[in-house]
Amino acid sequence: MGKRKNLKQSRAAAIIAAILAFGMIVSSVTLYIGYISRDKNESSGNEWDLEAYRGQFVDTIENLESYVEEFGANVAVLNNLAENYQNLIVIQQMFFAESEVLKGYQQKLLGVYETLLELEPDEAQHRVQLLSACKIMDVDETVFLEHATILRDMLRANPAPPFSLSLMQLLREWEQEELLQEETAWVKAHLEEKLAGNAWDNYDRLYYAYLLGNFQDDKAGALAQLELILEEEDETSELYQMTERYHDQLLVEDETAPGED
Repeated sequence: MGKRKNLKQSRAAAIIAAILAFGMIVSSVTLYIGYISRDKNESSGNEWDLEAYRGQFVDTIENLESYVEEFGANVAVLNNLAENYQNLIVIQQMFFAESEVLKGYQQKLLGVYETLLELEPDEAQHRVQLLSACKIMDVDETVFLEHATILRDMLRANPAPPFSLSLMQLLREWEQEELLQEETAWVKAHLEEKLAGNAWDNYDRLYYAYLLGNFQDDKAGALAQLELILEEEDETSELYQMTERYHDQLLVEDETAPGED
């Protein structure tokens, strides 16, 4: 039972990591940008504050790269390095004009992800993280599609709905409508096959609800699935709380949607 519980906790974490990863990565930068935007006219000292904030990421990156050079690469350090490069790139894009410096950071970030994939080529999360960062790395669409195709094939061989949902979200962002529809149909069929064979659990039900609500505009169907989860799960569980948040989000969207005349 303990092993099963740990697996469920890992899968719950995967939903958050896979679907919301990139927005969470840059949240600290966004908050700081908001602070600067409010106060930028009050004092020229804010320019120094921004430079110091950028410098924190630069210093952290230099320390991590020195560690890798001395002791070799490992997944934990590389993930930390990637997160710092992502934040640094966002700051550089918004506030600093040195385009060559920005290109250097983008290439370094791509190199970090390539190293992660060399260390763990079968780890879908690394591929998702790379795809999530493709826009800030300013990569060509062909590069995005190459990695998206590899991830899709990985998930066909070893299905993992949270990562499939993340791939679908990314295909939408890149306006790859045909691929998005194909992936949506495959994931839906996979989940429904599990349901028909009584092989799914409430995590699968949550994935199914997310697919219905976000990719098929079937909010009623999604809410019905979510309510079944809320009836069965303990209110203190992480799964219950995630389900409740998504349930409430759909209700708010329904309330704010324009009425049909």
